[in-house]
Amino acid sequence: MKIRIVYFIIPLVIGLAASLTGFSLIWRLFILSLLLPLVSYLWTFFVLRNIKAESVPLPAQVKAGDTVTGSLTLINQGRIPRFMLQVEEISSIPGYVNQTTVNLLPERQMQIKSQIYIPKRGKYQAGLYTVTAGDPLCLFQTRRTFGSSQNLVAFPATLDLPFFDPLHYVSPGFRPGRNMALQTGTNVASIRDYVSGDSLRHIHWRSTAHSSKMMVKVYDPDRMQNSAKNIWVVCDMEASVQSGSDVESTEEYTITIAASLVKKFLEQGWPVGLISHAEKNYHFPLDTGIIHLDSIQAALSEMNAGGSVPVEQILINEASRFDLHALTFVITPAWNDRLVRTLLQIKKQQGVLVAILLDTGTFGVKRGLTSIPYTLQSNGVQVYVVKSGDNLNMALDSRKL
Repeated sequence: MKIRIVYFIIPLVIGLAASLTGFSLIWRLFILSLLLPLVSYLWTFFVLRNIKAESVPLPAQVKAGDTVTGSLTLINQGRIPRFMLQVEEISSIPGYVNQTTVNLLPERQMQIKSQIYIPKRGKYQAGLYTVTAGDPLCLFQTRRTFGSSQNLVAFPATLDLPFFDPLHYVSPGFRPGRNMALQTGTNVASIRDYVSGDSLRHIHWRSTAHSSKMMVKVYDPDRMQNSAKNIWVVCDMEASVQSGSDVESTEEYTITIAASLVKKFLEQGWPVGLISHAEKNYHFPLDTGIIHLDSIQAALSEMNAGGSVPVEQILINEASRFDLHALTFVITPAWNDRLVRTLLQIKKQQGVLVAILLDTGTFGVKRGLTSIPYTLQSNGVQVYVVKSGDNLNMALDSRKL
């Protein structure tokens, strides 16, 4: 209860003046000055009595970008009105403020609705309300809490990525519709003339020598497509390579892309695993189903770029998982030689490797080697470059490859 001390000094001053002068009017003012704080105190003491509340539980799980509706119903069970009740919701959601002032008539109720916008992923609290009341002279204030603080887990926003299909994409030098022609397999289906953009390591030297023109090997695309049996998503959460801030940061883009990939392939029935070294190590083994999806989404909702392990070291440590049966996605803002060497080493032992590179130059930090996408593509790695502000459905469009 908040008390204004100055109003207790006034009666003392008036009482001193009355004792010195002896005027009856001043004595009456003195008595009135004593009664007013007493009446105000009793008013404040009883004003929140017989007030009850009912709140609607908030959903435990939401998505970044969602708007959640909540409400609190205040019920005046007494026979006197309650005026100027200040209601405020206590919440940890960034930028969210819910304050209002209500009057409650005797034996009436009032519903206070809230529209809670969830700006980004994370764990938040909401649903606890404080009601503050005071006396008409503003001498005292009393406060009560209603409702209960509820945990809100905001999963990352996810996209459908309708045109992202790394198992069926158009390769350089081939007509549209040819599947996985750039990927390196073990079964050579045929040979053909060299076309600009083909990898030099696909050249068939014997045929080139006999025909006096460059010939390249064509690998069996069906083997490449059918060999992929599981999905691995590797998120680069090393602190030193991140850039940008808030929702326009490489950290948030990485999380959004990872969440979208996990959701897309789990809904298609693929076994999916996720690996990341962030503020702690995250390792989800291959699994399927909605429970697995919720577990990964919950982890991604709280993951932050506080890691110290470079993504290339993660790939080396976990190399045994990225075999011929794995379709591996590496999401990273790192543009350096070490990453290229590691990705090419991983590519030699597996079928489909996809590098999703975040262009740090568009997030406010100068990026490293600009030739990385071409180097990786020319060696059979699928590469997608994502810039700040990009529409991810367009940036991750396999038809553009």
